[in-house]
Amino acid sequence: YGIISAMVGGVQVVLLKVIAEIGSGVMAGKNYLHSVGIWVVVGVFVVLVIMQLLALNLGLRRCNAVHLLPVYQAFLILVGICGGAAYFNEFRHMEYDQGVSFVSGAGLVFIGTMLLSCRSHEEHEEDRRAVASEGVSKSDLEVPLVEQE
Repeated sequence: YGIISAMVGGVQVVLLKVIAEIGSGVMAGKNYLHSVGIWVVVGVFVVLVIMQLLALNLGLRRCNAVHLLPVYQAFLILVGICGGAAYFNEFRHMEYDQGVSFVSGAGLVFIGTMLLSCRSHEEHEEDRRAVASEGVSKSDLEVPLVEQE
């Protein structure tokens, strides 16, 4: 579910960039808003937002958030980078050393995030029991609401 949600989210990020480009054109005085294609893109974006949230919520119901969310985040970054590079040619003016640095950095983020999600269920249970044995309850971790006057 994390990977599916991230793939939908990556496409959503690219569509949001397209919508932002359209918005900047409108602000510059171009009249794009009468085109049907613009509203189709906006409609697809809204559908993808709903699909992403549904997939993520289904995953959170079935999986531990500590395992699901790092996988989701790593794939969201990866799909967003690939989608932006494919659609907007974002790497066109990049020098070789910049490309190597960028790919290395993205790879480190991806690998590090995946390694963090590889903790076993037993390790999570040990952490939960350790917190419980120290007398910390779930209500102690909640942030109290501040009442406004």
